[in-house]
Amino acid sequence: VKRAAEEFGADWIIPNCEEIFFLARHREIFTGKARLLAEPLEVLEMLHHKGKFARFTQTSDGPAFKIQAPESHEFSSREAFEVFVSTQPSGSLDHWVLKATFSRFAAQVKIKPTLEDCRSIHPTVDNPWIAQRFIPGTPSCSYSLAIDGVITAHTAYFPKHSIDGGAGFYFEPLVRPDLLEFASEVVARLNFSGQIAFDFIDSESGVRVIECNPRATSGVFLLNSSDPLPYFSATGGQDLWPMTMTPKMIGSGMIFYPGRRARWHDYRRGTDVLSPPDDRVGILARPRQLWELLQRSKELDNHYNLIASATDDFEWNGGPMR
Repeated sequence: VKRAAEEFGADWIIPNCEEIFFLARHREIFTGKARLLAEPLEVLEMLHHKGKFARFTQTSDGPAFKIQAPESHEFSSREAFEVFVSTQPSGSLDHWVLKATFSRFAAQVKIKPTLEDCRSIHPTVDNPWIAQRFIPGTPSCSYSLAIDGVITAHTAYFPKHSIDGGAGFYFEPLVRPDLLEFASEVVARLNFSGQIAFDFIDSESGVRVIECNPRATSGVFLLNSSDPLPYFSATGGQDLWPMTMTPKMIGSGMIFYPGRRARWHDYRRGTDVLSPPDDRVGILARPRQLWELLQRSKELDNHYNLIASATDDFEWNGGPMR
């Protein structure tokens, strides 16, 4: 990556997804002209770790955040988890959500888990889990670009259609000053540079932040086609990179995921991010991409879990890099 940046005279190295953690691990080698858009690994790990991020919103130095994470408990052993379960009325977890601290796309999330769900959870030091107080409400998300602690781009959206409440494939734009204010407070307190996203729940008792993704997320699709370069500087007091108010979607999800008839109205309103009007090359790449995911799924023997197959080679779940 460093050699490519030098060869092309790049000003920025911008990670797309969780490869950011591997690049941040070797952040000290990026000392040339190209600036790596990534904080040190320990900062990214704190934000990526659901338990640590929850504590950050609740106990961070400085004024209390107006939006905080729900009550959360972390477990690094089966015994600690069983002690927690035993403290609940009748051993029921009807008021909790269980999730692996480094899970993504809601792949390891159990909402109001049953006893059978609990039996399948085996937290370890290398793979801790958290129990987070269940907050009924409506999900919302934000995505921001920050340079030296100042937000230069921001989007907010409602994940209107998703895979079983997890990975979304329809992004309804929202105007939410409260979410922008929260993101601004976080990046200012950390003097953060990079892409950062948050998941929220809007409930009767207020807004709660559920987790943080210190990387690019689907919110980037809602930025309009303006020249991006001015927004990679925190100087000059320029306006935020404009957000489009046209819904964005992954068209194949809208067409093929069960329940598609109920989505026809939204499909006509949205723009497919995989088929932008000015780029048709991606259409030719899709069959090959699907074939590669199917082959990887066979190798992993994961019952054709294509989402897991898509991230297996670059996701990071804490601990030593492999």
